[in-house]
Amino acid sequence: LGNWSEESGWKFDPRFANKWEFEIDPDAETLEGLTLRVVVHLEEPFVMTTESAIGYEGFCIDLLIEMAQILKFNFTIIEVSDGTYGIEDESGRWNGLIGVLQRHEADLSVSAVTITYSRAEVIDFTLPFMHLGISILLAKTPDDQQKTKFFTFLEPLSFSVWISLMGAYLVVSSTMWLLAKFSPYEW
Repeated sequence: LGNWSEESGWKFDPRFANKWEFEIDPDAETLEGLTLRVVVHLEEPFVMTTESAIGYEGFCIDLLIEMAQILKFNFTIIEVSDGTYGIEDESGRWNGLIGVLQRHEADLSVSAVTITYSRAEVIDFTLPFMHLGISILLAKTPDDQQKTKFFTFLEPLSFSVWISLMGAYLVVSSTMWLLAKFSPYEW
């Protein structure tokens, strides 16, 4: 839709506003007074149902309320009907939260959705508000019957490189042990 900064405030990007059929005027300077449709995915502690006036609470809801107060817009929360973040099917259609955004059934989402390459190809993401750490990724084999090997993590480097690394490790470790053994400053 556009960009927001403390210095200049909200600025629409006409490249995106003209590309899709939004109910938002791309020539508007602010979001003030507009009602945005916000799709959410229930996941504690980010979005949870409650008995409050808006019916939801959580970290993402607090973030949405703060944005609405600063940018002076109203919002209507839509819960994703199939309860998923979104997966692309064989025909290229998306389900879940990503599908709702792609089909323009909602204007934005505040959820703890993971940014992936395939999702970033069909919707725009802001900078993430949370990083969960490091993951180990393995490519799936075309043959689903093939079992994952235990030493798959060794495959990126050749056998000779692994042998060289082990040899260097042994030589350096032995040298350090010998130097420490004969040094008067070690135990």
